[in-house]
Amino acid sequence: MTDLTSLASNLHILGFSSNEIDVYLSLLKHAPCHVAPIIKETKLHRNLVYIALERLIDRKLVSEKIMNGKKKFHVLPPDIIQKEFEQKSKVAENVVKALSNVGKFELTEVNMCQGQKEYNRLISEMDELMNQDDEILRFGVLSEKLFDPIDDPIIKERFKLFRQKNIKLRIIAGSEKKKSIRQDLENYKDLDIKVHHFPQQIADPARIYVYPNQAVMIFVLYPDENGDITAIKFKNGLVTKGVVKLFESLWKISIF
Repeated sequence: MTDLTSLASNLHILGFSSNEIDVYLSLLKHAPCHVAPIIKETKLHRNLVYIALERLIDRKLVSEKIMNGKKKFHVLPPDIIQKEFEQKSKVAENVVKALSNVGKFELTEVNMCQGQKEYNRLISEMDELMNQDDEILRFGVLSEKLFDPIDDPIIKERFKLFRQKNIKLRIIAGSEKKKSIRQDLENYKDLDIKVHHFPQQIADPARIYVYPNQAVMIFVLYPDENGDITAIKFKNGLVTKGVVKLFESLWKISIF
């Protein structure tokens, strides 16, 4: 008997989203079928089920036929998955060879974590690595305050560490939230936090933390339809150095 939990985990590794996995595994049980039994079993919204089915059709794992005016979905042989990744592997091999001929590269470390607990762990670990008088750079403020609800579980410990190590934080945010951010900044007078604002016409970017002395950037992606926050840690000295230069240039032209 197939271990569905293990199968779902492997499909996730292969790049399937949670909704695609749920819909695909449900379809394997019921196909050929209309969309109703899939909605009933997965408990996903009808629109989300159709979006997942469209992606599975694009991957040639599912086909649809209209019977009596209604769409009916069929599963196709799954060996296309292996063929797809064999092809991607060959493409990746050629790309790596081509890039190696262009210039010198240093090792890049990329880690992704998902969920509030993993996000807390990642940010806390990075804070612990900070040296005395280090600085953190940050792009983006997506709410009306400097720190969002996702920061609440670790915010007291972060501020305690900031005070102990005299950590500096500089933030570039959009101008549309300038008034509320300035008011919120009054709550952190005992911390070395400075904020500049983009000109009005430039939208606030997604939140990106830059740790210059650790050559690390953290991209924060806000909760998806499942309510999970995702953070991607990217470590590369050359790239981080370039982003720091960009930050400093923007800092000079942004509004205090």
